[in-house]
Amino acid sequence: MFTIKLNSGVPIYRQVFTQVVRQIDCGKLAKDELLPSVRQMATELGVNPMTISKAYSLLESEGIVERKRGVGMVVIKKAEKPVDYLRPGIESLVADAKQLGLSQTQLNQMIKKLWK
Repeated sequence: MFTIKLNSGVPIYRQVFTQVVRQIDCGKLAKDELLPSVRQMATELGVNPMTISKAYSLLESEGIVERKRGVGMVVIKKAEKPVDYLRPGIESLVADAKQLGLSQTQLNQMIKKLWK
């Protein structure tokens, strides 16, 4: 359900955070569903439990999950529309393409090629 890329340059706790949010937004994690325990997630990913704890704390501070004593971390955020989730990245991509002098056609061709 969760994977990490050790050489991505993105901190592991941030990868876990992002993946939990994505799992919620695509409907794989529903409201009131439990996340794996810190120990379980750390073991599955082969990382230090403190890394997972940091990701869970960030999720909690963002109002995405809630710590329930004796139960664990529970999803409290409802899923967003996938378009809303992708919008910031798309806006950044379009701005970068414009700065590089790419046309919309060129950008579309790149996206089509990568989609396959």
